[in-house]
Amino acid sequence: MVGDILSFIQYVKNFTQPITQLAQVSSMLQSTAAAAERVFEFLAEDEEEQCAKEHAMLTDTSGNTRNVTTLDITGDVTFDHVRFGYTPEKIIINDFSASVRQGQKIAIVGPTGAGKTTIVKLLMRFYELNGGRILIDGYDIADFDRSELRELFGMVLQDTWLFKGSIMENIRY
Repeated sequence: MVGDILSFIQYVKNFTQPITQLAQVSSMLQSTAAAAERVFEFLAEDEEEQCAKEHAMLTDTSGNTRNVTTLDITGDVTFDHVRFGYTPEKIIINDFSASVRQGQKIAIVGPTGAGKTTIVKLLMRFYELNGGRILIDGYDIADFDRSELRELFGMVLQDTWLFKGSIMENIRY
């Protein structure tokens, strides 16, 4: 009697094990398909335009046009009625204005999801504005080459990790 029960249990295991493995493979295939879809969406994205104007001929708020390099920048930053949303229908920053003088220390504080990191990413042109403008020394950041603009800033994210190695290696990577 006990042998019959043990045999039955073993037969059930032998029958269900391939079905369980098939379900696991199916789950992994679905995860792989979802990940591949995200990768292909990323690859299909248009490259961001590096420079809005050729030869960095910039016009300041007074209407003066001249060739400006990042070496000419002193660092006064103005957010002028900035409006932004990840989608045009859902605006998260509306009519934000602020002025920061070169060398001035400021703190951007607020609860999670309030837009602190988004403001910094707007300044570095990781996102495009829905309205308003951001000026550096009176020049609209939309007129700067993105890579040159980003060289003006150092951004330290709130989530930081230290890796085993020297301080130089942690800063570099």
